[in-house]
Amino acid sequence: MSDVIEDPVVEPEVKEEVSAKAEETSPKPDVETVTQEPEEVKKHPLEPGGDRFNQVWARSKKAEAEAKALQAELQREREERIRLEERTRVREEQAQQKEMTWAQLEEGINEGKWTRDQAQEYKDRMTEQRLERKLKERERQVSSDTKILGELEQYKSTIPDVMTYGSESRSKYEKELAFMVRDLGMPDNYATQLAAARAAFGDLDTVKARRSAKETITTKDSFMETHTHQRQPSSSKSFKDTLTPWQQEQYEKLIKAKVYSGWKEVEDEQKWTPKAINQGRR
Repeated sequence: MSDVIEDPVVEPEVKEEVSAKAEETSPKPDVETVTQEPEEVKKHPLEPGGDRFNQVWARSKKAEAEAKALQAELQREREERIRLEERTRVREEQAQQKEMTWAQLEEGINEGKWTRDQAQEYKDRMTEQRLERKLKERERQVSSDTKILGELEQYKSTIPDVMTYGSESRSKYEKELAFMVRDLGMPDNYATQLAAARAAFGDLDTVKARRSAKETITTKDSFMETHTHQRQPSSSKSFKDTLTPWQQEQYEKLIKAKVYSGWKEVEDEQKWTPKAINQGRR
């Protein structure tokens, strides 16, 4: 009897059918809604909110903060000086209280505590010490006044128009001096005048460096303008050509540093005139 090997029965795979209706009702992935923001109105660089306006505003706020810090430092120094003077006054009063009067000395002589010659020597020594203290204080004050006056003279020589009444520099100095004397209660003396000059213009090294740089630029501008006018005939020029080579070089550096977007922005800034505050009002 022969064995018959039958092939195994393989049932076909049954796939689940998905109705078309089910596909239509299946939730679809969310589609992000793209909203178009309104286009921002571009402001002039020198108008409020403009790039150059913001830069100038930031610099002014920084200068204001530095002025406030300086005023606070001056106030602190003033208070410290008052405390020092008060301590000195108390020590002097105590020294005077400890010094015996002639009545006390006479009483000691009568009691046999010292002789009249010893009492006289004591009074002479006390008088000499008082004179020595006064002399040292006078010398200290003269030395301080001499130094302060020297620095004031340097401010005057570096900023000559500070002595011209009505000038911008004089107005800045007088404003700081009035604030220190009237509002802070500082005495109107040479020390306060020097503090006012420092608050208005900065320390002497900064003032001298600023003047030196300004003189260098002015000299080069004058030199380049003279030679430019000698070489170039008068003709219609672009804004850039109206500048001296020195000025062109400086603006080129600022453009490369992204301070200006190009020569058009430089020209617009130079020609821009601020609008009148009451323009258009009736």
